[in-house]
Amino acid sequence: MSDIAQAQPVTNTMRVRMEAAIETLLALLDEMDGNPDLEDGADSEPYLAGPQGCGGDDRELDTS
Repeated sequence: MSDIAQAQPVTNTMRVRMEAAIETLLALLDEMDGNPDLEDGADSEPYLAGPQGCGGDDRELDTS
């Protein structure tokens, strides 16, 4: 446990205020960066993450 938690016990009121502050900061980051849950359509995904044979590379199907 950190020195802060040992120096002063965290009350329920303090915990609720900390949770609210964290939620506010996360909402601010989401607003700045955009919604982290939205996908970009997977256009930038590497082709090796796609189905076998996708992209014409045989590294996954190498028979040598």
